[in-house]
Amino acid sequence: MSIHRQISIRGAKILLLAWLLTLPVSSGIGLAQGVSIEYQIKAAFLLNFTRYVEWPNRSGDLNICVLGPDVFGNVLNEVAAGKVVNGRKIVVRKSVSQSEASACDIVYLSLPPGRPIRDALRGLDQSGALTVGEDADFLRMGGMIAFAPVEGKVRFYINAAGAWRAGIKISSRLMVLGRNIRDEGERLR
Repeated sequence: MSIHRQISIRGAKILLLAWLLTLPVSSGIGLAQGVSIEYQIKAAFLLNFTRYVEWPNRSGDLNICVLGPDVFGNVLNEVAAGKVVNGRKIVVRKSVSQSEASACDIVYLSLPPGRPIRDALRGLDQSGALTVGEDADFLRMGGMIAFAPVEGKVRFYINAAGAWRAGIKISSRLMVLGRNIRDEGERLR
Protein backbone atom coordinates (compact mmCIF):
# COMPACT_ATOMS: atom_id res chain seq x y z
CA MET A 1 0.00 0.00 0.00
CA SER A 2 1.41 3.40 -0.93
CA ILE A 3 2.27 5.94 1.75
CA HIS A 4 -0.32 8.37 0.32
CA ARG A 5 -3.05 5.71 0.56
CA GLN A 6 -2.04 4.94 4.17
CA ILE A 7 -2.20 8.63 5.05
CA SER A 8 -5.60 9.06 3.40
CA ILE A 9 -7.00 6.00 5.22
CA ARG A 10 -5.67 7.31 8.54
CA GLY A 11 -7.14 10.73 7.78
CA ALA A 12 -10.51 9.16 6.99
CA LYS A 13 -10.47 7.26 10.29
CA ILE A 14 -9.68 10.43 12.22
CA LEU A 15 -12.46 12.27 10.39
CA LEU A 16 -14.90 9.46 11.22
CA LEU A 17 -13.95 9.63 14.89
CA ALA A 18 -14.28 13.41 14.84
CA TRP A 19 -17.69 13.10 13.15
CA LEU A 20 -18.83 10.71 15.88
CA LEU A 21 -17.95 13.43 18.39
CA THR A 22 -20.42 15.77 16.71
CA LEU A 23 -23.40 13.39 16.74
CA PRO A 24 -26.06 14.38 19.23
CA VAL A 25 -26.86 11.72 21.78
CA SER A 26 -30.50 11.78 20.70
CA SER A 27 -29.75 11.31 16.99
CA GLY A 28 -31.98 8.93 15.06
CA ILE A 29 -29.03 7.12 13.43
CA GLY A 30 -28.79 3.58 14.76
CA LEU A 31 -27.15 0.23 14.26
CA ALA A 32 -29.01 -2.00 16.67
CA GLN A 33 -32.56 -1.91 17.86
CA GLY A 34 -33.14 -1.63 21.58
CA VAL A 35 -29.83 0.11 22.26
CA SER A 36 -29.76 3.87 22.66
CA ILE A 37 -27.82 5.94 20.16
CA GLU A 38 -25.57 6.94 23.05
CA TYR A 39 -24.36 3.35 23.49
CA GLN A 40 -24.09 2.86 19.74
CA ILE A 41 -21.72 5.84 19.61
CA LYS A 42 -19.80 4.54 22.63
CA ALA A 43 -19.41 1.14 20.95
CA ALA A 44 -17.94 2.84 17.88
CA PHE A 45 -15.56 4.78 20.12
CA LEU A 46 -14.41 1.59 21.87
CA LEU A 47 -13.59 0.05 18.50
CA ASN A 48 -11.73 3.17 17.38
CA PHE A 49 -9.75 3.37 20.63
CA THR A 50 -8.09 0.07 19.61
CA ARG A 51 -6.41 1.85 16.70
CA TYR A 52 -4.85 4.58 18.83
CA VAL A 53 -3.63 2.67 21.87
CA GLU A 54 -0.53 0.53 22.41
CA TRP A 55 -0.61 -2.09 25.14
CA PRO A 56 2.46 -3.46 26.90
CA ASN A 57 3.46 -6.98 25.87
CA ARG A 58 0.12 -7.99 24.36
CA SER A 59 -0.45 -10.51 21.58
CA GLY A 60 -3.25 -12.76 20.40
CA ASP A 61 -6.83 -11.55 20.16
CA LEU A 62 -7.63 -7.99 21.16
CA ASN A 63 -10.33 -8.37 23.80
CA ILE A 64 -12.92 -5.67 24.41
CA CYS A 65 -14.77 -6.65 27.57
CA VAL A 66 -17.76 -5.39 29.52
CA LEU A 67 -17.42 -5.74 33.29
CA GLY A 68 -20.91 -5.60 34.75
CA PRO A 69 -24.29 -5.71 33.02
CA ASP A 70 -24.27 -5.66 29.21
CA VAL A 71 -25.39 -2.16 28.21
CA PHE A 72 -24.50 -2.56 24.52
CA GLY A 73 -26.84 -5.33 23.37
CA ASN A 74 -25.62 -6.63 20.00
CA VAL A 75 -24.19 -3.30 18.83
CA LEU A 76 -20.66 -3.86 20.20
CA ASN A 77 -20.53 -7.27 18.50
CA GLU A 78 -21.79 -5.71 15.25
CA VAL A 79 -19.21 -2.91 15.12
CA ALA A 80 -16.36 -5.31 15.99
CA ALA A 81 -17.43 -8.20 13.72
CA GLY A 82 -14.55 -9.34 11.53
CA LYS A 83 -12.30 -6.43 12.53
CA VAL A 84 -8.54 -6.83 12.86
CA VAL A 85 -6.30 -4.11 14.31
CA ASN A 86 -2.51 -4.32 14.05
CA GLY A 87 -2.80 -8.01 13.20
CA ARG A 88 -5.00 -8.76 16.23
CA LYS A 89 -8.57 -10.03 15.78
CA ILE A 90 -11.06 -8.08 17.89
CA VAL A 91 -13.13 -10.23 20.23
CA VAL A 92 -16.01 -8.89 22.34
CA ARG A 93 -16.63 -10.49 25.73
CA LYS A 94 -19.60 -9.37 27.81
CA SER A 95 -20.51 -9.62 31.49
CA VAL A 96 -17.03 -10.82 32.38
CA SER A 97 -15.96 -11.40 35.98
CA GLN A 98 -13.28 -9.33 37.68
CA SER A 99 -10.70 -12.10 37.20
CA GLU A 100 -11.62 -12.49 33.49
CA ALA A 101 -11.36 -8.71 33.00
CA SER A 102 -7.67 -8.83 33.93
CA ALA A 103 -6.97 -10.63 30.63
CA CYS A 104 -8.79 -7.99 28.56
CA ASP A 105 -7.23 -5.16 26.55
CA ILE A 106 -10.16 -2.74 26.96
CA VAL A 107 -12.53 -3.04 29.90
CA TYR A 108 -15.74 -1.01 29.85
CA LEU A 109 -17.05 -0.83 33.41
CA SER A 110 -20.85 -0.77 33.59
CA LEU A 111 -20.97 -1.14 37.35
CA PRO A 112 -22.92 0.98 39.85
CA PRO A 113 -21.04 4.16 40.81
CA GLY A 114 -18.87 4.35 43.90
CA ARG A 115 -17.31 1.41 45.67
CA PRO A 116 -17.99 -1.29 42.99
CA ILE A 117 -16.10 0.77 40.39
CA ARG A 118 -13.32 1.71 42.82
CA ASP A 119 -12.82 -1.96 43.77
CA ALA A 120 -12.88 -3.08 40.12
CA LEU A 121 -10.33 -0.43 39.11
CA ARG A 122 -8.09 -1.45 42.01
CA GLY A 123 -8.28 -5.05 40.77
CA LEU A 124 -7.39 -4.00 37.21
CA ASP A 125 -4.62 -1.61 38.25
CA GLN A 126 -1.72 -3.87 37.23
CA SER A 127 -3.47 -5.76 34.40
CA GLY A 128 -2.42 -3.49 31.52
CA ALA A 129 -6.07 -3.05 30.48
CA LEU A 130 -7.40 0.28 29.19
CA THR A 131 -10.29 1.06 31.53
CA VAL A 132 -13.28 2.95 30.16
CA GLY A 133 -16.32 4.20 32.07
CA GLU A 134 -18.52 7.17 32.77
CA ASP A 135 -18.07 10.62 34.38
CA ALA A 136 -15.38 12.46 36.32
CA ASP A 137 -15.52 10.23 39.38
CA PHE A 138 -14.44 7.31 37.21
CA LEU A 139 -11.31 9.21 36.22
CA ARG A 140 -10.61 10.37 39.76
CA MET A 141 -10.76 6.75 40.92
CA GLY A 142 -8.08 5.84 38.36
CA GLY A 143 -10.08 5.03 35.21
CA MET A 144 -8.36 5.98 31.96
CA ILE A 145 -11.12 7.13 29.59
CA ALA A 146 -14.54 8.43 30.62
CA PHE A 147 -17.50 9.26 28.43
CA ALA A 148 -19.53 12.32 29.34
CA PRO A 149 -22.40 14.12 27.64
CA VAL A 150 -21.46 17.66 26.66
CA GLU A 151 -24.11 19.88 25.07
CA GLY A 152 -26.12 16.82 24.02
CA LYS A 153 -23.14 15.02 22.44
CA VAL A 154 -20.98 12.13 23.62
CA ARG A 155 -17.47 13.30 24.47
CA PHE A 156 -14.60 11.50 26.14
CA TYR A 157 -11.98 12.56 28.63
CA ILE A 158 -8.61 10.92 29.12
CA ASN A 159 -6.62 10.33 32.28
CA ALA A 160 -3.27 10.15 30.47
CA ALA A 161 -1.33 9.78 33.71
CA GLY A 162 -3.40 6.73 34.68
CA ALA A 163 -2.80 5.11 31.30
CA TRP A 164 0.91 5.87 31.48
CA ARG A 165 1.18 4.26 34.94
CA ALA A 166 -0.35 1.09 33.47
CA GLY A 167 2.17 1.08 30.62
CA ILE A 168 -0.47 2.01 28.05
CA LYS A 169 0.48 4.49 25.34
CA ILE A 170 -2.33 6.64 23.97
CA SER A 171 -1.63 8.14 20.56
CA SER A 172 -1.44 11.91 20.29
CA ARG A 173 -4.14 11.62 17.60
CA LEU A 174 -6.57 10.28 20.20
CA MET A 175 -5.38 12.79 22.80
CA VAL A 176 -6.28 15.62 20.41
CA LEU A 177 -9.85 14.32 20.03
CA GLY A 178 -10.36 13.67 23.73
CA ARG A 179 -9.70 16.01 26.60
CA ASN A 180 -7.03 15.38 29.18
CA ILE A 181 -8.50 15.83 32.66
CA ARG A 182 -5.62 18.12 33.61
CA ASP A 183 -6.61 20.42 30.73
CA GLU A 184 -10.12 20.66 32.16
CA GLY A 185 -9.09 21.41 35.73
CA GLU A 186 -9.90 17.76 36.48
CA ARG A 187 -13.61 18.45 35.96
CA LEU A 188 -16.02 17.12 33.41
CA ARG A 189 -18.90 19.34 32.46
